Parts: sequence; structure tokens; C-alpha cells
Amino acid sequence: MIIAEKKNIPKGWKIKLLGEHNLANIALAIEAARKLGVKESTIKKSAEKFKGLPGRLEFIREAKGVKFYNDTTATTPEAVMAALDSLKESKGKIILIGGGADKNLEYDGYAKVVKKYIKVLILFRGLASNKIISSLGKVKFPMEVFDNMKAAMKFAVANAKKGDIVLLSPGAASFGVFKNEFDRGEQFNKSVKKLRK
Repeated sequence: MIIAEKKNIPKGWKIKLLGEHNLANIALAIEAARKLGVKESTIKKSAEKFKGLPGRLEFIREAKGVKFYNDTTATTPEAVMAALDSLKESKGKIILIGGGADKNLEYDGYAKVVKKYIKVLILFRGLASNKIISSLGKVKFPMEVFDNMKAAMKFAVANAKKGDIVLLSPGAASFGVFKNEFDRGEQFNKSVKKLRK
């Protein structure tokens, strides 16, 4: 059995992925490649080149000093918590876009983490968003609910300033507002790409 952790990634390797969970996955891939006899130089080159998968804490671009990340495949509260932890250096500067349809999940742990990390919360209409609002209770940050990406992005950009991050990390299903999670991610990407630099 292969056990790999972030510390197993050789020092000096320039890995592009964010987050402990992603680094643990890279470490596992490195160990598996070594066991299969792949050359160390090939492993290093591949690990350093890998940018991650679309919609998984994917950096889309920076506009006016604001960074935009698409994490549309984060459809559970735990996945959102991992994304926020991955961006901990930007604590208090994160505009989170999330919520949506309910998948019978609990949001109490999520609420505690969200309160620590974000400056604005934007939610998509749905029963999961209702649960999130209920779990959060009183908040000190702006929070709005929208039923489309265009309005959500307009609000995000209006509240963003240089040094901030806009993170699409729903923690819920997409149905009701979007066709699926990939439609949600595509709409986010298109909106981000239309922004002026």
C-alpha cells in the first residue's frame, strides 16, 4: 500500500496546485509513478506541469488585481472548506459564490469555516442556500441570493477590490438554476473572461 503526504514531494519541485488535498494527491501520483519505474526527471516534469482539472480550484484569470477561481465541482460543504483552507493566505479577502440545490447535507461546520474566511457571500437560489443561511445565523459580511450567474458576478465584482479572490465553490448541487455543475462552471468562466483587465 502506498501512503503519501505533501511532505513526500521533493523540496524544490514547483507544484502549481493549491491545497493540502491536492498536494497529497500529487504526492500519491509521484509515489505510484516511482513504483512503476518511471524516471525521476519525467515524474518531476509531469508533476510541475500539471495545472489540475477544470472546475477543481482552477485559476481562471486575474482582472484589476482580483483573482478568480472556478471550483464548481465542490458540491459538498467539505469540498468548500478544503478550498477555503487552500486560500488561507487570503483570509478575509474571499468573495464566495455558492449554494444551490440541496443534497441532504449539513452546513454547521461549513458555516464556522465560512465565517472565518470570507468577506462576501453570494448564494444561488435553492434549498441548500436556505440551509446555509440558517446555519450561518447573524453575519457581519454582505450576503445576497441570486437566480443567475450574471447577477451573481455583477455583485461579486462590485464588492471586489485589488488583492481579493472571487471563488466559485458551491457546496451544493446546481439544479434549478443551472443544467449541471459544468454549465455553472462554464457560465462563471465566460463571465470572468469578459471582465476588463
